[in-house]
Amino acid sequence: MTHHMRLALLRAISWIVPRAERAEWLAEWVAELCYIERFAECGTQFCLGSFRDAWWLRRNNLHPVARRLLRMETPGQCLAVLAGIAGAIVLLVISLPSARGLFSGPPYREPHSLVVVSAPDVPYGQPSVSIERYRRLAAATRQSFSSTAFVQPATIHFRMRGRDVSIPIARASGQLFDLLGLPMTGQRPALVLRESAWRQLHGRGFSMDGHSVDSAAIISDGAWRLPGKFDAWLLVDESDPASFSGWPYGWVIARGRGPNPSRPFWYVNVPVSDEERDHFECRPPFPRGDMLIGIATLIGFSLVLLGTTRLSLGHDPARRNLPAARRLRRWLFLVVKTGLVFVIVIAGLSMVISSPVPQLAVITFILAFRWVLSDQRRRCPVCLRVLSNPVRIGRPSQTFLEWYGTELICSRGHGLLHVCEISNSCYSGQQWTGFDTSWSSLFSEPAGHRATR
Repeated sequence: MTHHMRLALLRAISWIVPRAERAEWLAEWVAELCYIERFAECGTQFCLGSFRDAWWLRRNNLHPVARRLLRMETPGQCLAVLAGIAGAIVLLVISLPSARGLFSGPPYREPHSLVVVSAPDVPYGQPSVSIERYRRLAAATRQSFSSTAFVQPATIHFRMRGRDVSIPIARASGQLFDLLGLPMTGQRPALVLRESAWRQLHGRGFSMDGHSVDSAAIISDGAWRLPGKFDAWLLVDESDPASFSGWPYGWVIARGRGPNPSRPFWYVNVPVSDEERDHFECRPPFPRGDMLIGIATLIGFSLVLLGTTRLSLGHDPARRNLPAARRLRRWLFLVVKTGLVFVIVIAGLSMVISSPVPQLAVITFILAFRWVLSDQRRRCPVCLRVLSNPVRIGRPSQTFLEWYGTELICSRGHGLLHVCEISNSCYSGQQWTGFDTSWSSLFSEPAGHRATR
């Protein structure tokens, strides 16, 4: 790297430095660079090291208000920041139909009697049934299913105002939406559109594969909760051999007779000949065990949390001497903070994933709860402010019989927090040491005055 390239790199990194110190910082690093280049060949490594210095200056020279908000020093700031994040995420969830659907039941008639039929050992949601196999299934399983419908991915071009528009579409049996019991606006049309797709097509005046389309039914964006992501459904006559063409496979949606089995999936056999049978796998898209899954997830979360997380908030010998209002305020702050963090996690997961994943939920909740406990431990038990001015005490060689760790102090003078680096037989966990009124002259506000008033 040439000298001019190194200077350009330093100028680019200097934009990280706060504006008031940028010119002085750049002049110092350029002068040092000229000296390094004169006696050594590590000028490029020297320039790359300036990034850490610039970032340190930026991180430690924030505006006081911004620094307090980011560190969430006071309990009010902490709850305000968490409430703001939770409110923003909840508003985003409300605006996303796919995420909104996780908090409401499916909009279908008797959703627990619906099943998705596919070929055996095929991942859920992957099209695997041909139209010929579907017709054999529909004819042979009338005693098991009250009605069936076929859904096939397709590619259809819309022409609107002289330009072509392509949207995800599916060819489906004409009785599909009657089977689902899904309300629509329109009277048995050949085309069903989502609201967003209807707005994209400007409501009317478009053609599909050369045929004019004057009217179409409209469903809400979050109404389709079955396999496949489509913006439109072309309802066709399934008895017509040319109705389903193009993509060879699709899904079968069926409504079972009688109660829905409790097992997650089962099989049906369709005779093809005297010696050959066709096998199908049936999976309910909305099993009745959702509540049981939630309870099992909660139990699993509790067991894993007890085995991986230290729940203690530290030892405080003078805790019982605090007024009851102070103790209640501390626990109330912990409960409200935990609730806001869990709202953020639940809403965030609903935005990221389209269906509940118990394993991911357990891991995310554990990490969130660990942060809540960690944040609570680094706060003063009296005023609930974040402790500051960490000081290292001792050496690693003193771990066996002496105390080795970090001390933090409350800026209001309420006490010291001793955090052990490594627990041993004599010292473990963290311990709070409260100050009495004799320490009041060292702080702007007397500790004893705030603790007793």
